[in-house]
Amino acid sequence: MTTDDRTKIAEDALCRYGFCLIGGEWIAPDDMDPVVEFEPVDEQHIDFLWFLLESRPKDACISHTKMPTMREHADFVRSKPYEVWYIIKDRSRSDGDLVGACYITRNNEIGVHVHHNFQAQGYGRRAVRKLMSMHGPRKWLANIAPLNDRSQMMFSRLGFRKLQEVWVKDE
Repeated sequence: MTTDDRTKIAEDALCRYGFCLIGGEWIAPDDMDPVVEFEPVDEQHIDFLWFLLESRPKDACISHTKMPTMREHADFVRSKPYEVWYIIKDRSRSDGDLVGACYITRNNEIGVHVHHNFQAQGYGRRAVRKLMSMHGPRKWLANIAPLNDRSQMMFSRLGFRKLQEVWVKDE
């Protein structure tokens, strides 16, 4: 076994236990969580959620095939479709940036979307860990688009495993 192999095994273990490599430095789980803050979704977030939805790449989307109208979107937000739905904020930034959104469905499915300007900085992982710790132990699920490799890797590092593939035929 080479040094590179041992390093990869050690890095994988750190990721499985919630450590995150940020800026070349391994950050412990307890040191990361204070950065992520949740704000329950309400009417004031409709525009931000629209902006997130509009900026989502097609290969990351499994819930719809076309962009809803703003009215359809607003009605959806107002319908409170999830068990919980939060805006992800970074409270370490002076402006308290809104970085994404996450939710839990009534079937224990976790959804998370971090705006592309904030991806690969640990926000998604921190948000998912915080969601799971806030809402107790249960069997968690994550529906991930087949081409969304980053999300698949993130959930894998959080201890999720692939359960099934779902195929669809549009009429």
